[in-house]
Order: sequence, then C-alpha cells, then structure tokens
Amino acid sequence: MKVIQRTTFINEKEVQYTHIETGSPVVCFMFSGAGYTYEKPLFYYSTMTMLQNQYDVVHIHCSYGQDVIKFPLEGITKIIVNDVNHIITEVCKNHRYQETVFLGKTLGTIPMDL
Repeated sequence: MKVIQRTTFINEKEVQYTHIETGSPVVCFMFSGAGYTYEKPLFYYSTMTMLQNQYDVVHIHCSYGQDVIKFPLEGITKIIVNDVNHIITEVCKNHRYQETVFLGKTLGTIPMDL
C-alpha cells in the first residue's frame, strides 16, 4: 500500500488530497462535509472497509469558508464540482480504474448529484 499526499492548484486555490493506492482496479473518492474530517467515524470506518476490500481511496480535502457558503446553492455547486472534477481527472489520468465509488457527507454530496 502506498499513501501519497498531493497538492494541486485550482483557480489559484490550493487543494489537497490523499491517494491511498493498493493497486486495485477500483477507486473510492471521498468528499467530506464542512468541518468533518476523515479521522471521524463515518470516513474512518469507510476508509478501513474500502482498504479491507482492496480498493484505492482518495480523500479530497476541500474546505470552503463563509465567502463560498454565502453563495446560492447553484454557485456553491459550481465551485465544488469544479474542484472535485479537477482532482478526479488528475487521479484518473495516472491510473486505469475499471470502477469508481463515491462517498460523501453533507456538502460532499453535492458533486455526487451531477
């Protein structure tokens, strides 16, 4: 297993993600909610379950402040989807995954609806 922490820049904003590689043909992208980290129960146990089943896991560490939260839902959605799509594209250009799983909480569910 290999754990890689990466930083990418999206519209001059620094966004971090952690890619846990097991060599699997399946990847799970996880999107946390506002103020909810990957060490908390929902994501901790989900991560352990994915790894136990030999899935690769990507934790996307996007955080959005009041400057974004004040936008209408449509504006928030565009920002989050843009950030997430950029990371998904970056991860998938270096790996040939046959299946993809998405897991999110609160704000993290927004990119899963589109």
